[in-house]
Amino acid sequence: MYNPNSINTLFTLDKCFHRALKNGHVFRYAEIEAVTKVLSCKTHKLGARKYSCSNKNCSHKKHVFNTCKSKLCTSCGQKATERWIATQNEILPDCKYRHITFTMPEQFWDIFKYNRALLNHLFSLAAGTLLNIATKKSLIIGIFAALHTYGRQLNFNCHIHLSLAEYALNKQGDLKIFSFKFSGLMKQWRYSVIHLLRTFYPVIILPPELAKEGYSPQSWNSFLNKHYNTHWNVDIAKTTNHIISTITVKSIKI
Repeated sequence: MYNPNSINTLFTLDKCFHRALKNGHVFRYAEIEAVTKVLSCKTHKLGARKYSCSNKNCSHKKHVFNTCKSKLCTSCGQKATERWIATQNEILPDCKYRHITFTMPEQFWDIFKYNRALLNHLFSLAAGTLLNIATKKSLIIGIFAALHTYGRQLNFNCHIHLSLAEYALNKQGDLKIFSFKFSGLMKQWRYSVIHLLRTFYPVIILPPELAKEGYSPQSWNSFLNKHYNTHWNVDIAKTTNHIISTITVKSIKI
């Protein structure tokens, strides 16, 4: 039965996904795997579990098709998200949190799109801006981070969302409010990302539009230096009592 609200419709309507594959559109393996799982969710393709009555005289049987367990699936993914939120709320301290968004110039977005392994580094680079401050103050802070690779307009726009606990632990195990200068975060984040792109220049795949900038180490450094001397947006939100939902809080830019 046709369901316009089903995620399957996004890939099966007018055979759009099949035609894209047939016409040679290049999909990553992870993308093909995710879509295949979603289209197979709760169908015979993933098998089923057979249930029957314990009464031998009862012939009633029921088959329950297996689910795909894909994060792309609106059913399986939602359940996984709810379990993750419940787990984090049990682990994280029950206090106010401040939400911070680390962004970068749009000229860098496609570099990370072509070199997805570099995305893993963004977590430590963003967290490092706060961990460095905490280390100097001999404090242990509580943070968790999430990577967003796409923006609201469905364009590739990689950035990090990070939530910081209001309190930190000192060497004596006492709670202390963790305060810091917001202006320093942007400078540390900007330096870290630039340094990452300098370090990996010999091995990264450059998008076609940056062929001129990446022609030589000299031109690449010139390109990076240009963006090192610009302002990057690091958004600091007001504190909130909610842990996981902090990413919805309105931000202020520094």
